[in-house]
Order: sequence, then structure tokens, then C-alpha cells
Amino acid sequence: MSSFSSFFDKFPGLVESEFRNIFAMEGMYKNIPESNYGFLELFCDRPGCDCRHVIIHIISMKPAYKLWAVLRYGWESKEFYIDWMGDENELTELMPGPFIDTMYSPTDLVAEEFLSVFTNMIKIRKSLIYQNVI
Repeated sequence: MSSFSSFFDKFPGLVESEFRNIFAMEGMYKNIPESNYGFLELFCDRPGCDCRHVIIHIISMKPAYKLWAVLRYGWESKEFYIDWMGDENELTELMPGPFIDTMYSPTDLVAEEFLSVFTNMIKIRKSLIYQNVI
């Protein structure tokens, strides 16, 4: 079984440059309530594992910490995950790209909207990398 650790536990010096969050203002989103939300990244730390995906916990920062959604994002191809898992299955269909982790996350409209926000974050970051901005 895999164990996951916070990226920032391993690399605390990168919190300022790598922490992702959004400030949702009233009326900004259809389903996401007004608040500040952090996107906490968890990576597999099992020795020898090469699963190449991240778990994202989306939590509200104020007034109280609350877990709103759990997402996963695999950045490799479907073929990579089939080879890694040993066969094709439901998870190998989901792994290439972002998806809601239905074992640990609510599967409501808020989680769906956070998935959309996260997907857009990825697209923007990829675009900036492609343009050599970051």
C-alpha cells in the first residue's frame, strides 16, 4: 500500500513559491463558497514506487479548516499506468489527468467545480512553462 506525504513536509523551503491557492469571492463561482482555499499536494513516498501521480487536498483556510475535495492527477499516459498497474482497469482510464478521488472526496457540485478550477490551473501552468515564463 502506498503512503503519501506532503510536498511541503519534504521541501519546506518551497512553500512560498509552490503553494497553490485561490481566493473565492462572493459570486465568483457557482458552487464554491466565498473563502480562501489551499491546494495541498501529497506525493507517494514508498521506496521504489514510481506511480507518478499526486493527491490534492483542497481545504478552506478560514474560518476553519475543512476538506472540500480530494483530487488526483496523473501526468503520464494511459499506457504508462496500464504497464505500472499490470492491466487495464477503471483507474487506468482516470489516471492520465485530474479526477475526483471518489473514495475520499465528496462527489458533489463543489468538488466538481474544484476539479474544473484545478484543471484550469494545470492548463495555465503548462502554457506559462511552454512560453518560458516560469
